[in-house]
Amino acid sequence: MIFFCKVLRVNVHRAILHNGEKVVLKIQRPSLKKLFEIDLRNLKLITEYFQRSETFGGPSRDWLGIYDECSKILYEEIDCINEGKNANRFRRHFCNIKWVCVPLVHWDYTSSKVLTLEYVPGIKINDMEKIEARGYNRSQIASRVIEAY
Repeated sequence: MIFFCKVLRVNVHRAILHNGEKVVLKIQRPSLKKLFEIDLRNLKLITEYFQRSETFGGPSRDWLGIYDECSKILYEEIDCINEGKNANRFRRHFCNIKWVCVPLVHWDYTSSKVLTLEYVPGIKINDMEKIEARGYNRSQIASRVIEAY
């Protein structure tokens, strides 16, 4: 199994549930929302400047609309419940492809700041040494990633 993992400012830990099942916890860092608020406040100032500036298209472009859409998407990206829903959607779309494995979401242990997933052993996609040592074909992996998207 090769892992394709999206980690955005989270801590990832292995854990064991009371029933003995191995899981992975993705825990949002405490400062994440505050960092986003600072970054977005600064980005909004830049956006407002662009909206007024003829050099950047000014009123002919909807810079504030772009900012609003981007900030909405960024907040969705840091919501672990949303990430879990996306994982389930991805699982449904690729359920008939044997080389795609999406860990199950444990909803009883998931919140907006903690995502709990079934543990699936594997190799990180950027660990070329292990990938080659296990005899995986890098070209085939690249082709499959492209095919999956």
